[in-house]
Amino acid sequence: MLLNTEGLVIKTIKYGDTSIITHIFTKGKGLKTFIVNGVRIKKATLPLGLFQPGTYLEINMYAHDQKKILRLKEARIASPWKNLPFDIKRSSISLFICELLEKTLKESDEHEQLFLDVLDYFKWIDSSQESLANIPVMFLILLSGHFGFLPQGNFTESERFFDLQEGYYTSKPISSYYMSVENSQQFSKYLNSDLNSSSSISVNRTIRRSIMDDLLKYYSLHIENFPTIRSLNIFHSIMEI
Repeated sequence: MLLNTEGLVIKTIKYGDTSIITHIFTKGKGLKTFIVNGVRIKKATLPLGLFQPGTYLEINMYAHDQKKILRLKEARIASPWKNLPFDIKRSSISLFICELLEKTLKESDEHEQLFLDVLDYFKWIDSSQESLANIPVMFLILLSGHFGFLPQGNFTESERFFDLQEGYYTSKPISSYYMSVENSQQFSKYLNSDLNSSSSISVNRTIRRSIMDDLLKYYSLHIENFPTIRSLNIFHSIMEI
């Protein structure tokens, strides 16, 4: 069955001399894996440039629920990014988001609302003239909500710790995994903001990095076998340029 839908390229790896395996987060069917032949020849019908991580595509796919690796009939740019591929800070954030999605999405799940939310983030990263430093933390919070462990509560004088195991603010740590008082207080700023207001969150670089580390620990506590995010160190290094 042919299905026309939109998709965001998440990861692409070389397969043989002229082919690739690409993972695309589709609006209609969630995360899907495709084999694309002949992308490395001069007159490729589907050129390799279409399948860079973060590319926003319109695709015509052969949908088959029983097959793990599918094929594309057609693919083209749905809407070209103006800044994202050419700005190292924007592209490093998009790579972080792509890797996070790769490590959390399951191919059996459909996430149409998540797809729309992710697309909004990519549009914001591409077009915003404001600081993007807070976007990864905001995205980690957004994604946790889609998977059912959205952080709860707020920092108050009586509830000064965000417990990573329990997922909410407490008067004292319940588990062995929790944010420091300072991180808990600053993290509350993110929980009370949205994408449009994220650039106004004032958190210094050291605390922001520590909060990101805490959130990735939070993910590891709530997603079984959650792996290391390799692009995190690249993101941190680039944001310091």
